[in-house]
Amino acid sequence: MNLESKIEAVLFFKADPMSVADLARIFSVSDEEMQNKVESLAKSLMERGLTLIQNGGTVTLVTDARVSDVIERITQEEISGELSRAAKETLAVITYKNPISKREIDYIRGVNSATILKSLSLRGLIERESCLAGDNAVLYKPSADFLAYLGISKVDELPEHDKIQEKIKSLFLLDEKEEKDTENE
Repeated sequence: MNLESKIEAVLFFKADPMSVADLARIFSVSDEEMQNKVESLAKSLMERGLTLIQNGGTVTLVTDARVSDVIERITQEEISGELSRAAKETLAVITYKNPISKREIDYIRGVNSATILKSLSLRGLIERESCLAGDNAVLYKPSADFLAYLGISKVDELPEHDKIQEKIKSLFLLDEKEEKDTENE
């Protein structure tokens, strides 16, 4: 597989802007070579359903504006329809362990949650906030509208909040312990 295809796959997977420098680091190439590959990828996408947006030093893979009517129709169906079981599960994870990164959500659920996160965000049920780590990562939390819909003013008022918080914390502590044990072997 060529580098352009790999870049496309990573941008699709991340579903968030990535810096050219981070992409260069991931693929062990110079920033200049990565910028050339990004520009080449942008050209190759011109006749497809995706577009590469370059904004400053970041790049994002998005749907092409020429299919906006189809995307808008699908989005309206997603917003007006019932939440899927996976969406409810993701919303519960975000509500009980917030703020939370996409990586953590994917770890807890065992699958990629990018599409569900986009749907929940479009419905106004969750909010994104920038992560202090400065690596373009975002954190998710329940929206004020969602909390109001539940009839609560803060997440501490959720049923069994403290008990579930402890279970989530122990899950992550157990995982960290296993990683350390593996490193020490």
